Amino acid sequence: MFQQLNIISQIQAQLNEHLIFLAKIEADFRDLPDGRLERHRAHGNNYYRIVHNEKTHCDNDSSHAGDPRTTVMIPSSWSHRDSLIRAYTLKAIFAKAKPIIETNIKAMRYFLKHFSVYDPVAVRNSLSTTYDAECDLQDAFPANDIYPLAWAVESYDTNPHHMEQLIVPTIRGTMVRSKSEACIDDALTTSDSLFRYECAFDTTDGEIGKYRKLRTVYPDFIILRGHDRRLLIWEHFGRIYDVDYVVSMMEKILSYGRLGYCPGRNMIITYETSEKPFTAAQAKKIIEEYRL
Repeated sequence: MFQQLNIISQIQAQLNEHLIFLAKIEADFRDLPDGRLERHRAHGNNYYRIVHNEKTHCDNDSSHAGDPRTTVMIPSSWSHRDSLIRAYTLKAIFAKAKPIIETNIKAMRYFLKHFSVYDPVAVRNSLSTTYDAECDLQDAFPANDIYPLAWAVESYDTNPHHMEQLIVPTIRGTMVRSKSEACIDDALTTSDSLFRYECAFDTTDGEIGKYRKLRTVYPDFIILRGHDRRLLIWEHFGRIYDVDYVVSMMEKILSYGRLGYCPGRNMIITYETSEKPFTAAQAKKIIEEYRL
């Protein structure tokens, strides 16, 4: 469902940008010189002239109606020649752009007015009691959506490394690697969030645009947010006083970024030091902020 909501958000953002740009080109058009530009070549050179008394798509000025067509040559040696040619070029672009932008605005407004988010859970809840409210709805979910009940119970690969470090118990009966992770795990459990601890996650090595080699990492937590069914990653870093640890941390954050996971949006990053340990209150506050 998140992808549908994201489409709406992006269309709304594009609509706002189109409206701003339309206002800009209309204002700029009024400040551009009258007439239009013509070019002809002779003896291997370009010669330009200005044509007056011809209306363009954006030109509603009728003050010159009925005046004869006139042309003015632009001297090749004139110091303002290039800037004048640029002004007429922009004017021609704006004349073509205006109807395109206006059509796009109409299309986006139509989309935002008529598009409905498809949520199988909401549709199921709208049915009468005749229908089974507890049945498996997986087939009703599009491929790009996540069925929460199935996601909650399906098995997944976990971090096989240093299992001996899983020494801190959680209230749901599992073991994690630190007290801070236990704070997060317990807070997510208390808030009835759907999440996975150290679930296998394929990321990439190398720079964007270059050959990408899959590499499996194990985020501290992967969370399925309830209201939009978006997957979020939560990584907690506990030794930011260690230079080597920080370098590894940054590489890990960059690898997530290559897959579209950005801190503050769909990735949560928390830290602590020996002087300022992470607390359960901080975990609860973050869960509230991200509506987990």
